[in-house]
Amino acid sequence: GAGLHAVRNGGSGGVHLDADHHPRLGLSRILSVMLYVHKEWHYDWGGELELWNTNNLSAPITRIVPHPGRMVALDVRGEAFHSVAPVKCPEGHSRRSLAMFFYWKLSSQRARSRAMFLNAP
Repeated sequence: GAGLHAVRNGGSGGVHLDADHHPRLGLSRILSVMLYVHKEWHYDWGGELELWNTNNLSAPITRIVPHPGRMVALDVRGEAFHSVAPVKCPEGHSRRSLAMFFYWKLSSQRARSRAMFLNAP
């Protein structure tokens, strides 16, 4: 699966878990990959991919700057909480990413066919 995401100035993404299985095929998601496809990005524009500790959702454990052309791959066989930090880019720019999802048949049954968002602390 795949999807193109664009986040403009003022946008963000709450702390969440992505869907863990394909609702029609019954396959389990094992890998999520983001490729940043915007042409320009500056540190002060925010929009970092934030990775959270499953046992402590008080602050992200790491932030990944969305540099143009950067690819981030996440093993999502467990609970991989993540979010997008608030975006502060100028008019005419947006944080754009191509998200790709890889599925496989796993022995364990999973039941989250849609993303599950949490209230950010």
